[in-house]
Amino acid sequence: MIHLLLFLVAALSFSALMHGLPRHQGPLLHRMLPRQASRRLRIAGWTGIALGTALAMQAFGWSYGLVVWLGACTLGAVASVLHLGFRIQSRRHVR
Repeated sequence: MIHLLLFLVAALSFSALMHGLPRHQGPLLHRMLPRQASRRLRIAGWTGIALGTALAMQAFGWSYGLVVWLGACTLGAVASVLHLGFRIQSRRHVR
């Protein structure tokens, strides 16, 4: 169960980081966010990554927890990139 929680924290963190970048706001949100909102999303993303690191190390110890967390980060980043790719691809077919 902790693995699923770590994956969700990683996926949400990378999603917040992705939504905080002006380059990805157009395809994802169909508009540009104000600078303050983008900054808050980036802060939330980095906070989530730090929280997930602490959670993994608390659950599994320093050495194994870091490995588990990096695996969850990899899966979360892949999920975010795939979401972005499918979102851009679906917008191309609508036009």
